[in-house]
Amino acid sequence: MNSKRNRVVRHLTPSTSTIKATILAASIAIVTTTEAVVGWSIPPTVEQNYQAYCGGRDAPLAATKHLCVKTSIPIIKKIQKTSHFEAYLSPEGRRFALVPSAEDTRIETKNYKMLVEFYTPPSFNDRHHCADISFEVFGVHDPNSPRRFATVCHPDGGDHTLPEKAPENPRHSFGQ
Repeated sequence: MNSKRNRVVRHLTPSTSTIKATILAASIAIVTTTEAVVGWSIPPTVEQNYQAYCGGRDAPLAATKHLCVKTSIPIIKKIQKTSHFEAYLSPEGRRFALVPSAEDTRIETKNYKMLVEFYTPPSFNDRHHCADISFEVFGVHDPNSPRRFATVCHPDGGDHTLPEKAPENPRHSFGQ
């Protein structure tokens, strides 16, 4: 009777090969995500990383020019090589801190281009660093393109969503 119970327990305990397969699958997911962002993801440092910018109002770099973006890994994989931006990727790979680069900041997918202009207004309460967000939809004639969509100011701007499709109505709140 005891040996029967031991067999059941042994059967329910994950095998070494199961654990190795799980670790391998997780490693492949991380590598795949990393490969998708090669070219714009800045290697994090102790001082500059996703959490330093987007870890909340009291984060060390929360009051600097940046935009906290959340999205899904499939959308990250749709970012085109023609994009031009720099960002610190979060550890789980679904968020990033978009920071100003030497050139214009733009994220392109097959459907749209999101343009981000960082600036510091002369006086805007205690919010000193803002980002204007505009969208240009590909394949659609729009005399007003790119359409200004939102302004996000930090340190309280929060995370904003990189959408699968460009927003249709610029009056809707971006990512909220």
